[in-house]
Amino acid sequence: SDLRLPVSGELEFDYVSARRAHDLIPLDQGIFDRILLALHRATCTPEDQVWVLRQTSHMVGLTSSQLRELMGALQEDFQRAELFVCFYLRVTDIYNEKVFRVRFASNPGLMKELRHRLGEVTLFPFIQPEQSGFSWDLSVSDERLAASILIYLAARESENFRNLRNPKYVKADGSLDRQFETCGVSRSWEDATKINDSGTFTSAYMCSPQDMQFEKRVHLLEQYTGFTVNATRDEVMWWAALDEAPPDVLEFLEFLVSHFPDIWEPFRLIDDGNGALTLREFEDGMKVLGCEKFKGPGERQRVQNVFRYLDPSGEGEVSKEEWQILDFLWKEMQQSIREFVRFLERVYGEEGQDFLDVAWNEIDDDDSGDITEEEWVQKILDDLKYFGPSDIIFRYLDKDDEGTVSREEFWELEQFRRKPRASTRRSAVSS
Repeated sequence: SDLRLPVSGELEFDYVSARRAHDLIPLDQGIFDRILLALHRATCTPEDQVWVLRQTSHMVGLTSSQLRELMGALQEDFQRAELFVCFYLRVTDIYNEKVFRVRFASNPGLMKELRHRLGEVTLFPFIQPEQSGFSWDLSVSDERLAASILIYLAARESENFRNLRNPKYVKADGSLDRQFETCGVSRSWEDATKINDSGTFTSAYMCSPQDMQFEKRVHLLEQYTGFTVNATRDEVMWWAALDEAPPDVLEFLEFLVSHFPDIWEPFRLIDDGNGALTLREFEDGMKVLGCEKFKGPGERQRVQNVFRYLDPSGEGEVSKEEWQILDFLWKEMQQSIREFVRFLERVYGEEGQDFLDVAWNEIDDDDSGDITEEEWVQKILDDLKYFGPSDIIFRYLDKDDEGTVSREEFWELEQFRRKPRASTRRSAVSS
């Protein structure tokens, strides 16, 4: 029936077109940096900043990394969500969308709201559905279609829908469907018209790299969203959210990045030469690597937790391809550090001294020579007005695991700067 509008009040809605802008060119990095600096220095409210960006969004193309950094210029998730809505369809490399989607990994409720606003199919993570959790109301046609896409993909990337983790169908009355519990997902659900039109379907998705069908994922993305993908598998920024990884995995990752130049050297050290790790090799490898992160009660269980995460196929071995998930997590950590250093460069790059020296003086304003994690998080947020993740940067810098970052540890950020220092040595500030 026709919508009868009331004669007063305010109507607000999102309009999502099926048309896509082609040949978009992302903003020049210099111009983008100036926009970020203007946002940092702006005296107007964040709501006004969002309004201005919304008015110009139709003229702008952004890379996935740029949209991630732009969202990081605002403090609150709901403000970042507005920028997500404004610019999602203006992203020039949509196959890398997980790079900015992970900013909402700790707030799945907000991500669900974004899917509702832009469409479940529009925001379906076609290229990188791994680690994602899904919950669809099957009374909504768009959500039935999204569910059918996931099931279609699972049928082609695994046997017996093995890649669907903890799938569950709850009927509209809140009871579990006995047939579903006994037989699992029906192959007929690959067709959205044959999915039950009531109830809720939930599932997670995990696929080992060797089972992934990249071309099929690209085809689905182009078929259902109208985006064009001109990238090979090697050109995709394969990514993982730190918030979606178990705590023990993050502990292990922090150890690796603090003691090795990359995540591949430890694999080579504990591999017996066949290119795969068994659980026994992995457990013994902890001693070889000198990792004591899990010492104490429950050590073996915690090590097994890490192993199971690295073995999504459940075959009892971790291949080099499966080990690569640690590289995806490391990329997220590196990107967070890189964005922080770029922020310092923008804000303190015109102070006369090197921006890292100036930043350290701001952080260590009592000249104590080191700073605790609690002090670090407070300083970064309240004094520097940096709204990106800061705790993971602290843990990366705290090489000796003493719970503090010293002046010398802070200089680890040198490797993430875009331009080398003007002088060959640090300024006298560090002496």
